[in-house]
Amino acid sequence: LTRQFRALKIWMCLKVHGKKAFQAQIWKNVQQAQYLAESILQHPDRLELIMKPSLNIICFRYISENLSEEQLNELNRQILIQLQFKGQVFLSHTCIAGRFLLRVAITNHRSQKPDFDLLLNNVLASGRETLVHYLANDQN
Repeated sequence: LTRQFRALKIWMCLKVHGKKAFQAQIWKNVQQAQYLAESILQHPDRLELIMKPSLNIICFRYISENLSEEQLNELNRQILIQLQFKGQVFLSHTCIAGRFLLRVAITNHRSQKPDFDLLLNNVLASGRETLVHYLANDQN
């Protein structure tokens, strides 16, 4: 009896809330991912959606003309660091085909559409700020 009965937590939640509650929440998260993807597409000059979501994960990046892939990778790395340091929104990252991408995995049952608007506003603001510093340092 030294091992934890981890499945008990899931079993109890299913017993209390039922399967339909979990299905509804998963569907809500998928719809939120679609909303976020559509919001990203409204900023084609600053944001690039890598792929339309099929579930709850969104991968995108901040873009700027005349930057190489290496420079875009570094720019997005700096944006992620700045956002995590500020602590208002939390993103992770991934690399696909050599591109550093911002990654959002939507799983919180309390998330609402304004949370995703806040996320994009923070990414855009951080991107503008980081790009200015990045370009200023790149020219020196």
